[in-house]
Amino acid sequence: MKKIYLDMNVFSEYIYKDRNLHDFTLELIKDFKNNDNILLYSPAHMEEVALILSQNEDISLSKRYIKNIICSISTVTNNYECLPTEKEILIKLEHPEVCYKRVIDCYTLTTIAELNESIGVRSKHQNIDGTLEKYNVNRSRIGSIEPENLFANETIQNLLVDFLKDNNVKIKKWNEIKNSHESIQGNISIIFDFLESIGYKTDGVKQYRSMMHDVTHAIYGTISDIFITNDKNFFKRIKAIYSYFEIPVKVLFLNDLAHTQERRL
Repeated sequence: MKKIYLDMNVFSEYIYKDRNLHDFTLELIKDFKNNDNILLYSPAHMEEVALILSQNEDISLSKRYIKNIICSISTVTNNYECLPTEKEILIKLEHPEVCYKRVIDCYTLTTIAELNESIGVRSKHQNIDGTLEKYNVNRSRIGSIEPENLFANETIQNLLVDFLKDNNVKIKKWNEIKNSHESIQGNISIIFDFLESIGYKTDGVKQYRSMMHDVTHAIYGTISDIFITNDKNFFKRIKAIYSYFEIPVKVLFLNDLAHTQERRL
């Protein structure tokens, strides 16, 4: 039995019939459940769902969309949730609607966090060219490095050393942080910031919200055995980060699964 974390892009393929991978995702999830695997959601999913209310003027229509999404997530996961505690990330049974209501109650804090993230992302993007020029590299060269090899690259190693020194932060090994939600969050956030600072598979300044949710999905996903996304840039980023920390999670791209028909994970 495996613990499988699906990000919101995968749930979207499951929920919406007009998506290219809808039928494949239905079958894939059916296979997972038939083999007694545990499918997981997290508060990060509910934070993304909450965005629907802020992005649409038709409140009643938004609420219907939200109800449909929450019901679908409940059906897929059987209410298994990655839930942070003061010490660690646990898997507990909680209906997504309960988690969603808790997120809505704290949504002002989420909005502030998004604003701070937007400022941070803009700052990083303004400095990318200068950072890369120092080491005589360009974005396309860095972007061509496969994620599992990224941190083995000497230039990336030098960039990371300078980044950590400039920001007065340190990175700990996985064995030192794996039992602490706070430590996992802090260390993964640092490496996401580093990837943003060098422009590796970035979604651009306008997608700061997406980056913030990517970070939280990556944090919760560390408790799983398999992490599946259908966002190509995020797939490469999280694969690079999990490889860097040597986190024992298999990261998969949904579109690749659909084309290879690889079902036995």
